[in-house]
Amino acid sequence: MFSALSSQAKSAPSARIHKCLKHKDSRQARYIGRFTAVAPSSHRGGDKKSPPISPHWNWLLTGFNFYLWNLITITGGVIMNPLLASSADDVSVLIPAHNEERFIGSVVLTALDHSRRVVVVDDGSTDRTGEIARAAGAEVLRLERQGGKGQALNVGFRYMRQVNAGVVVTLDGDAQHDPREIPIVAQPVVQGQADIVIGSRFLGIHSHIPWWRRIGQDALTWTTNTLSGAHVTDSQSGYRAFSARAVELMVFRTSGLSAESEMQFMMNDFDLNVVEVPVHVQYLDKSKRNPFWHGLHVVDAIMGLVARRHPLLLLAAPGVALILAGCLLGFDALAHVRTLGVPVLQLFATVVFLVSGILLVLTGTILHSLEFFTAKLSDLVAGWTEDHQSHPDRQTRREGST
Repeated sequence: MFSALSSQAKSAPSARIHKCLKHKDSRQARYIGRFTAVAPSSHRGGDKKSPPISPHWNWLLTGFNFYLWNLITITGGVIMNPLLASSADDVSVLIPAHNEERFIGSVVLTALDHSRRVVVVDDGSTDRTGEIARAAGAEVLRLERQGGKGQALNVGFRYMRQVNAGVVVTLDGDAQHDPREIPIVAQPVVQGQADIVIGSRFLGIHSHIPWWRRIGQDALTWTTNTLSGAHVTDSQSGYRAFSARAVELMVFRTSGLSAESEMQFMMNDFDLNVVEVPVHVQYLDKSKRNPFWHGLHVVDAIMGLVARRHPLLLLAAPGVALILAGCLLGFDALAHVRTLGVPVLQLFATVVFLVSGILLVLTGTILHSLEFFTAKLSDLVAGWTEDHQSHPDRQTRREGST
């Protein structure tokens, strides 16, 4: 086999690079190109022809290139360093999926090559998503009714906490994300550099993204960054890695596809260290949802998050502005009663502004008080739970005394 390859030693490397460049992942070409045997064109002594490569070296280099090509093909174009290879035993993969029977099998099989377990949350699928995922080797958690991505992630993270999963990587089940990049996404968490890693579609790697998706994603990212106070380049990416600490904190109130936006609010609330890494993305199937209505749903969910977390900012501040506007309109109407008569429309607008402003201020104040009370109650429960876990003998003594 190698003798046949040695007769084509000059043409084989370039042919392999040409094939590699045609492949969707051009990283393979970079690794092959580094080990291609190319004789120097000149020496210090002048423009002399380079001496020919020894046939023995030519045979050896060709065989090495052949071995390297097969190694890269098997590993999916990413040569794993020892750190990334060893981290596979520390990584668990979580995949929320709804009606993804077309892709879920290949996604699970590839993800298992880079993790110790794959958990698929079947979010009320009406097809064979759960069956195929289980046959591919995944642990399947079944929701009888579709609860949305946020609910599916809640179920998945709860399970990961029960099994002490450690580092958890989430990705979509529609083959949008490349499971071979799991080690790249997980690496900052494995090394202790981050609590959350976001696989960004807009950091150095230029994947083919439809223009209408890009516009919507940029708009949602800007909105989420502005309202949450945490700034990232891809707020809607579902390709993420979480440390054990972050997994403990991941509980979502939103049920739909705005879970990623809610994570951004958690980053500030819990002071989580966030790192972004570039990833590839591909869209093999048409969108299941109308992009316009999907964007409005996410924006509505974001505004709901702001209302719950910062009700004084979202409700009370506009309410105060309406009250001031109503007062100005009222004073102006009273000032011109004698000369212009009773301005009915202006007085009506004054009443509407004042009533609306008062209602907004009251609502914002009540929600702020409830949020404050809920936060304090959560701290008390967390403190009691931690104390009970740290000193279980106290509870035992109490039960014995009674």
